[in-house]
Amino acid sequence: MSPNLLIIEDDPRLGPRLTRNLELSGYEVMLAQNGRTGLQMALLGMADLIILDLMLPLIDGLHILKKLRQKTVNTPVIILTAKGTE
Repeated sequence: MSPNLLIIEDDPRLGPRLTRNLELSGYEVMLAQNGRTGLQMALLGMADLIILDLMLPLIDGLHILKKLRQKTVNTPVIILTAKGTE
């Protein structure tokens, strides 16, 4: 069984490209294109890894990460963002 990845990314070009490339590498990929949908999907606990953008519509990435940890969802998260500062 392939690892399940959740990408939470609102860029209409980057999200589908990441999804396609990871699927070609053998991963099962789910894509959420806004923060609200991404949080709902992440709370289901079906992902083995979350790739998370910080600057998202509806709910930002840091808020998503805080909510996940508050709900004891300990899925590993990789932050992927175009933000230029820490």
